[in-house]
Amino acid sequence: MPTRSHPLLVFFLIDTARAFTAPGGLGEAIVAPLSVRVRAGKFREPDIGFMLAQNVHRAGEKFWIGTNLVMEVVIHRKKSREREPEGKRSDYAEAGIAEYWIVDASECNVTLPKLRESECGVHGTFATVDEATSVFPEGLSFDVADLFTVVDHRDCCRPSDPLTSECYRILSSMAKRA
Repeated sequence: MPTRSHPLLVFFLIDTARAFTAPGGLGEAIVAPLSVRVRAGKFREPDIGFMLAQNVHRAGEKFWIGTNLVMEVVIHRKKSREREPEGKRSDYAEAGIAEYWIVDASECNVTLPKLRESECGVHGTFATVDEATSVFPEGLSFDVADLFTVVDHRDCCRPSDPLTSECYRILSSMAKRA
């Protein structure tokens, strides 16, 4: 079932991506529904897609053929959270997508898995005390605490590890002061 938090987080991310791309005409950022062809007959629909200006010829009206970066927001769905890094990660890697951002609202963090076949693991997992930084395109970044202040943390973040729980406590107190 869709949640109120999901579009709020997506709007924050698309606004950040567009603010990054607009000044220099670096590319195009689109919000879902957006179909991205990852291989013949296989499509994914990320929450946000970003295409560099030099690749915009691959951005068709009905679907994009690959893209440079995708972002997905995951909220309160354990099954979805478990599936996101596995099936989608391999599909995005196969399509040559440079970067995949997983925004996990239940854990209040942002993870950037490495997508190149020769690498495994993650570029980084960014908590609310961090700035999430892109490897590609270089320079795209945002304060993770700012991202999660657009939602009511009592309804969204349910962190399971002690460090994230402390960040949750801090964010909740920030929200009460606002």
